Amino acid sequence: MHADFNLKLLSGLDRVNGASFAAVAIQRWLSLRQDAMTILSLSVLGALIIFNRHSQHPAVSGVALSLMINALQVIQVVVREWAEVESAMNATERLHAYASTIPVEEDDSTPDPPATSTYKQPPKDWPTSGEIVLADVCMRYRPDLSDSLHHLNLRIRAGEHVAIVGRTGAGKSSIINALFRFNPLSSGRITIDGLDISQMPLKSLRQALAIVPQESDFFSGTVRSNLDPFEEYTEPELLQALHDAHLDKTVSLADAVQTGGSNLSVGQRQLLALTRVMLRKSRILIFDEATSSLDTDTDELVQIAMRKSTRGKTVLCIAHRLRTVLWYDRVCVVDEGKIVELASPAELWDDTEGYFRRMCDQTGIMRGMIESAGQSSIEVAEGVE
Repeated sequence: MHADFNLKLLSGLDRVNGASFAAVAIQRWLSLRQDAMTILSLSVLGALIIFNRHSQHPAVSGVALSLMINALQVIQVVVREWAEVESAMNATERLHAYASTIPVEEDDSTPDPPATSTYKQPPKDWPTSGEIVLADVCMRYRPDLSDSLHHLNLRIRAGEHVAIVGRTGAGKSSIINALFRFNPLSSGRITIDGLDISQMPLKSLRQALAIVPQESDFFSGTVRSNLDPFEEYTEPELLQALHDAHLDKTVSLADAVQTGGSNLSVGQRQLLALTRVMLRKSRILIFDEATSSLDTDTDELVQIAMRKSTRGKTVLCIAHRLRTVLWYDRVCVVDEGKIVELASPAELWDDTEGYFRRMCDQTGIMRGMIESAGQSSIEVAEGVE
């Protein structure tokens, strides 16, 4: 298995490098031809100047030669930039193909589905409580692969905070993919407030869920345009959201944001992403390792903001750091696509032979830290700073 994987990896690298080398070779060939045309043009002009040296004024010949050199340089730049545009337009062509030629996954992506649609619109105020039930869920990423989730059964009560932990590749992110219907289920069903999510339009489902990913993205513009691109909220609401996320002292609504948020720190980007989610007022919030790339101090700020903003809401968190989920109501330990443990952090810690206890021992988490996290969560919920 290891040798087969290495062969596939090396074969993939050969294909990538082959394409890169071919692109570089084409660019060099273009440059060579341009330089050859430049030399030829200058040689012809120089020969004409020498041939007509007695009939042409030297100043005119010098100006002509200078303009020819400048014109050829401009032509070289234009040709190279045009080649770059042609190459970049491949991305536009693919986007156009995805938008217009690839069949859509469902029949009714619009708010008013056609009469022949098999999907049913959920009630306008759905979800009202935020209860999530996974019943005997199996999921695979491709038909020729084995299941990533194996007969998963999980009930998340309305307003409950549940953390999903496990080693890399255990199936944590697969649960999120199944919840958002990024991949169809092999068997089983997922319901939110009693409604089967496979029987509703994707747009309705995903509008009901709010997620803070591990790497948040932003558009070029202002903080306000990134938080409220459709101008749905008032300025006091936006300012209150920034205050709740502990950003009001470092960021203003008029501040500029570069593409991808490159002028912001990692912590500021995650706090802005949290602010954006808080504004949506969704009943169900999902955090996909949202603090795994943050330093300890910024992580603490994010955790406090999360505790304040998620009161009374259903929270599902893919956890990278165990210390960040010690205050959650329950912890779901996943291994090889199965739930192996599900209980409160304190109960799991008391099981000395359990998966969670072993992970705690590896990271130095003690029972007192769990109790302290729980007390801190209560204080934050009661408004004690």
